[in-house]
Amino acid sequence: MKSMQKNQSLDNLSRDSGVMEMESRSGHSRSGSNATSCYSNDTGFNDQQFFTDPILIIDRLGFKRKFCHFNVKSLIILLSILLSLLALILYGYLPMIVQKIIQSIIKIEPSGEFYDFWQQSKEPTEVGLHFFHIENPWAVEQGLEPLKVKETGRYFFKQQFVRDVNSFNADQSLVNFTERRFFYFDEVKTKLSLDDNITIVNVPFAALSSIVPKYIDENFLFSSLLYHGFNDFIREKNHRQQLFINTTVRQLLYGYRLNMLDTMSSIEKFFKGFGLKIDLVPKELFPNEKFGILNGRNGTPDGPYEMFTGFKDTHHKFGYIKTWKNKTKLNFWKSHSCNAINGSDGTIWPAGIKISDRLNFFIPDICRSLYVTFQEKSFYKGIPTYLFSAPDGVLAGKYTNPENECFCIEEEEDLAKQRCIDGIFDLSGCQNGVPVIVSLPHFLGADSRITDEIIGLEPDPTKHRPELHIEPTMGLVIHGDSRLQMSIRVTPNENMIGFNKLRKELYIPIFWGYKKLGMSDETAANLHRRLFTPVKTIKAVLIFFMVCGLIISSYGFVRWILLNKIIAFFNQSALNHEESQKIKNKLLESTESESIIPRVESETSDLGDLKNEPNSFPDFSSHSSMIEMASLIQSNETYI
Repeated sequence: MKSMQKNQSLDNLSRDSGVMEMESRSGHSRSGSNATSCYSNDTGFNDQQFFTDPILIIDRLGFKRKFCHFNVKSLIILLSILLSLLALILYGYLPMIVQKIIQSIIKIEPSGEFYDFWQQSKEPTEVGLHFFHIENPWAVEQGLEPLKVKETGRYFFKQQFVRDVNSFNADQSLVNFTERRFFYFDEVKTKLSLDDNITIVNVPFAALSSIVPKYIDENFLFSSLLYHGFNDFIREKNHRQQLFINTTVRQLLYGYRLNMLDTMSSIEKFFKGFGLKIDLVPKELFPNEKFGILNGRNGTPDGPYEMFTGFKDTHHKFGYIKTWKNKTKLNFWKSHSCNAINGSDGTIWPAGIKISDRLNFFIPDICRSLYVTFQEKSFYKGIPTYLFSAPDGVLAGKYTNPENECFCIEEEEDLAKQRCIDGIFDLSGCQNGVPVIVSLPHFLGADSRITDEIIGLEPDPTKHRPELHIEPTMGLVIHGDSRLQMSIRVTPNENMIGFNKLRKELYIPIFWGYKKLGMSDETAANLHRRLFTPVKTIKAVLIFFMVCGLIISSYGFVRWILLNKIIAFFNQSALNHEESQKIKNKLLESTESESIIPRVESETSDLGDLKNEPNSFPDFSSHSSMIEMASLIQSNETYI
């Protein structure tokens, strides 16, 4: 009776402990139930496990039954992964999306928001002029000393422009317009007077050193007679000229009356008597018979221009100039590449500027296009920009930069006499032979043959190199400093008074100027509010979703690994439980037949040295020890 009660007690205890245990690898309940398994037969995990969890319950008869319910956490993990992937894709395509939106907004159309900004300057552009005062004019003219110059200025101006639209073409892809620029002297900021005296080169007279020999030297029969007649005119009191003149800044800017023009007219009539029709100094270079830097420029229409508006798939050419003065190309230079009207006006470019881009812009005053290249990433008033600047090769000679070979008008076999050299650009090809020279301020980067003959130059890349801060997404110039210098070349000539004592060919600087494009604080704040703040917000949201998705998916992955380990642990525990159950059954059977000792000794002998190890099995020499063994196994089951 006692034995039967003991067996029933052990069975009940085994059934109760089954509520705590995991199922075996077969996936069926130990009670024989055929409920659907949540785990596979071989690994303890299948494709349903990630979305389902097992529930073990005991029915009224005490049998265990397993059910599977939907796992909401797993669904959340899956959705988080998909959301993070979507956020990653959108983050990668965000610049392109923003660029497409900007292209749809920034167009030249009368009803567009950008039109007013393009048509008329809302904020004045700052212009500064620096003049080169000649300190030793007489010594230079006599060939006694090299040229000594001293920079004077700066004289500040405010510049505003107006673009008068003539028409749009049929598909709105091109706009035809003329441009007027207005200059206003800023007395408050300048701190100097326009009536300050200054000594500069006599530009019209200096030009004769290059123009006259072209006509006279071709006529060998009368060359000496023509030079003699030229010198007689220069000696006359009414036509007496010198290489340098003293004037005021006001006259230099707005123009002074050229008595030299009367002299030139007389010389032209003299040459005409020998059958030579010459135009010493074209009148269009001296409007109103005056010479001045701003003479004929203040408010005078320039153009017409044709510019791409960004419509009809022309967004990649937005702002580019197609024609100038009804010409698609120039005719001053030796090849198509140099005569090409290439680039924008220097204030706008197509949206989506890249670091590798070379940005071209057309400058009508110098009859050619220049370019800038990327230097570094920068900020202007909190706006991220690309800093573009003119590289050394843009004004290099043909030997340094072969692209500039077609700008070289005068070819010289003797390298010492070669004029197409580094650091300068000769405009005589588009100025009717007048040897106007363009360079960077203070001849920055120019050949030593130029700079060695001038004392007082202080070239500084940080002050004299052109720079443009461009917002790459929009292609707009946020801040810019355009810097160029104008000089004139003077050539020695032993047959001409005024040039017969010069030591060497001189490049005499006249002035250098800069044009500063700036954005007001109000405009910068508006740009932040309408473009950069929304883009930053979208980026932050996408990054947030990516990080959250990564965290949740990592949690799910770790959870999956731990779950498999737990399942493997309990499966192994179930196997250990079956083995221990077999031993328990054998012990119970041996107790009933009262022959437990021989069989236990036989079974324990098969366990090898376990019997002799401490804390392995209790002593089986008595009936009480056997009951102790059964209780120990039973307690181990409960623990498992």
